[in-house]
Amino acid sequence: MVIRIPVVPGLNTDKNEIQLIHDFLHNLNQKRKNNPVRIELLKMHHLGAPKYKALGKKYPMKDKEVRF
Repeated sequence: MVIRIPVVPGLNTDKNEIQLIHDFLHNLNQKRKNNPVRIELLKMHHLGAPKYKALGKKYPMKDKEVRF
């Protein structure tokens, strides 16, 4: 099993959010001792912005800075 986690600055990058993600994954791995999960951290990007514009919708991540 692969769990992919998008890393969004200001949304899930503070110490509390990271701890919650850790706790969830730790508990999940405890239940899957013979088959641990693989974790992939996904870099945030703005590739979906044109689709929002084409649909006439406001892009909610417009002001989020991509840092990596």
